[in-house]
Amino acid sequence: MKTFLKIIGVIFLLIVVYAVIAMAAFGKVYRYEKSMVMNAPAEKVWQQISSMKAFNQWNPWYEARSFHENYLYRKLGRSRRQILLGQQ
Repeated sequence: MKTFLKIIGVIFLLIVVYAVIAMAAFGKVYRYEKSMVMNAPAEKVWQQISSMKAFNQWNPWYEARSFHENYLYRKLGRSRRQILLGQQ
């Protein structure tokens, strides 16, 4: 049991040391930017992105989420409502 605890302690210590080294090596400010050029007037773009009806047409995550959820529900043979309510 003591050997097991020593191994766990060493692993934990290594993780902490790795985290400290990673924080020291990388900057404190992380930034991610992405841009694109749209060949449309600003008013038309704003109209699309501010419309809740059009949200799922331009949202790239909607299609991916829907695909995975639908696959999961078909595989389980139950609807989302049935799963959330715990029904068979």
